[in-house]
Amino acid sequence: MEKIGDSCFFLHDEQGKRWEVKKVILALGSSDVLPDIESYSKLWKRRIYHCLFCLGYEDRGAESAGVLAVQALAMMPPLAVHMADNAAQLARSVTIFTNGSEEVAQQLRAMTADSPFTIETRGISKLVEREEAVEVVFQDGSSQVVAFVVHNPLTTPQGSVVQQLGLQMSPTGDIQAHAPSYQTSSRGVFAAGDCISPFKVIPHAIASGNFAAVAAATQLQAEKYGHASMV
Repeated sequence: MEKIGDSCFFLHDEQGKRWEVKKVILALGSSDVLPDIESYSKLWKRRIYHCLFCLGYEDRGAESAGVLAVQALAMMPPLAVHMADNAAQLARSVTIFTNGSEEVAQQLRAMTADSPFTIETRGISKLVEREEAVEVVFQDGSSQVVAFVVHNPLTTPQGSVVQQLGLQMSPTGDIQAHAPSYQTSSRGVFAAGDCISPFKVIPHAIASGNFAAVAAATQLQAEKYGHASMV
């Protein structure tokens, strides 16, 4: 996709056809970017849960749980603590694993000084699936078993349009597009759905799509009738 102006975009499809449009609404969806830890992908969504509002209830009453403070959870330690709060609703003890990062551990200790969480800084070698549990194997050869692990991986919008348009991204890998218009950093380009939010839920996707459509129409009409747009 090529931007010629705020109301002129060229799009070339796989068949070689060129489309000319005045406004763009991106609803690209997103792909997970899993951390490079052995067996993470095997355990993903089986014993590794990204959201304890929709997964993990079957493990309530567990003896222990772990939170993997890597990727976005390392960049935003308060989010890791939030995940630990969620896990504590289902497990008797919670360990936050920083995978070798003492810097992240220091921030977490400051935030959880009065909380019943354990901060574990040793680097992780691999994860091993056990019967209704996960064994976290450290680089020193020791290990710890937890009933489940909580981690929300980074995501990335699908396709190459974001790079082609040079859109600004959030720390979690989503397109920056804020309510109520959901316009991106490039005027005339709007985005909606999972590609703009770390919370990949249907109601938000639908709502943001509605708002983006209204905002795009608002710009088009303002340009048609020769006045500044409210968007």
